[in-house]
Amino acid sequence: MLSFRWVHKEKHRYYRIIISKDLLGDWVVTRIWGGINQKSGRAIHFPCASFEDAERFLNKIKKTRKQRGYELCET
Repeated sequence: MLSFRWVHKEKHRYYRIIISKDLLGDWVVTRIWGGINQKSGRAIHFPCASFEDAERFLNKIKKTRKQRGYELCET
């Protein structure tokens, strides 16, 4: 399992990505986002054909988060 977390300090928002396998052994990218210190948030699961597809998806997300002012944090 891989996990990455970004934070936008000025907007008090977070964004998290988890790459893992589901119960059937298929790769899944889980996107989680919301407000820091808020109870509300959202999560979406995206099935991927392979780990390489999940990595490509992750790289697109990394680029987008950086463009939008998010900073990668240690998880």
